Amino acid sequence: MLTTLIPVRDPEERVTGYFLASTAIARTPAAAGRPAATDVGERARVEQVGPLTRLAGKPLIVPVSAAMVLDGVLTRFASTEATWVLPLAAFSDDAVRRVIDRLAASEFRFGIDSRADGNPVRVRLPEKLEGSVQLLDAAAVPLPKLLDTMAKGMVLGVPCGILNVDDRATRRRLLDAGAVWTCGRALPRGGRTIGDRVTDERALRVVLTLAQYSDGRPPDDRLEALFHDDRTVAEALVKALHASKLGRPGRPLSQEVAALGRDALLNLMVIVGARLLGEAARDPEVALAALRRARAAQRISAVLESPPHPRACTMAGLLSTVDYALGVSLSEVAEMIPRTPVLLDALGARQRGLGEVLDLIEAMEVGWWDEVLGRCALLQASPAVVADGWRTAWRTATEELGIVRTEG
Repeated sequence: MLTTLIPVRDPEERVTGYFLASTAIARTPAAAGRPAATDVGERARVEQVGPLTRLAGKPLIVPVSAAMVLDGVLTRFASTEATWVLPLAAFSDDAVRRVIDRLAASEFRFGIDSRADGNPVRVRLPEKLEGSVQLLDAAAVPLPKLLDTMAKGMVLGVPCGILNVDDRATRRRLLDAGAVWTCGRALPRGGRTIGDRVTDERALRVVLTLAQYSDGRPPDDRLEALFHDDRTVAEALVKALHASKLGRPGRPLSQEVAALGRDALLNLMVIVGARLLGEAARDPEVALAALRRARAAQRISAVLESPPHPRACTMAGLLSTVDYALGVSLSEVAEMIPRTPVLLDALGARQRGLGEVLDLIEAMEVGWWDEVLGRCALLQASPAVVADGWRTAWRTATEELGIVRTEG
């Protein structure tokens, strides 16, 4: 099972949850005479809800079938923060509605998936389902029709959440028009908010210094100068130490660094770099995306016949977010880093193995499953191995940033 969590943003553009997207690596047809909920793929997806909620540390939005509801599978998720989304037609089935009404009375939250046929809710919902979010798809419905459907939904008391909103301008327009949330790529098209020049320069200085060591050369005094000369970087390093449980309370930073050694310090500074990119973009999700890409690139690149140096993989993932976080094009970044062919390709044409791994990671972020499976085939990588690497990278990044600790 391939799964990913796509960020859901509220009207303030804060990430308040994630949409669970998934696909079976190898689909197993349902047995004759049995409801679709017995399909191994669908059950496997729902089985992931608990661990993924703990991993994300935020509520999930989970598509489910009517058959899954009738099977009683949802009842054991009473304490899970999730919104269960069913096709609009399911709410017209008396048997399904009885189960939904009973679960709604127990504070389960439901959503209405209007994506399949594009037909919105046209009548006011029963009292128990008032406020249930209706899902619409920005990739399938023209913007004027989306806005019209949202307006009608608001009159009926049915707020709308919009999926596949992948550029900032459309996101802002939909949120201003009354969408309760939008969902799309972590690093949307359309640039960034205007940042602070000092913050931008600090983040760029850190990631460019880290890139100097991407070929495996030993770290030198330039690494320590990053935090000796900048109090903000030093504070970010202390946070990384604490999140990684490597530091001792009350011990001066200089002693911590001496005890750890420069190789461990370099790994911690990758965390600092991701954190600073998030601060520059004024978006904590950017920090998570940057560090998750760095850790995923390092893990997934192990499938390559001749993997690059682990530091090159880590830096390729981190640097791939600089254009969004800082508004600096990747071609400009390529001019500032060591002329390492593998790293330059990862920031440009992406014709080598590491660049292809980054393409795979970016497809995983948004659940483009045909692209993911195609990239796996190209790299001769098992989708199951990629899925495990992606999940592990997400967990590692959240722990290293101190966002949440989980065994998910």
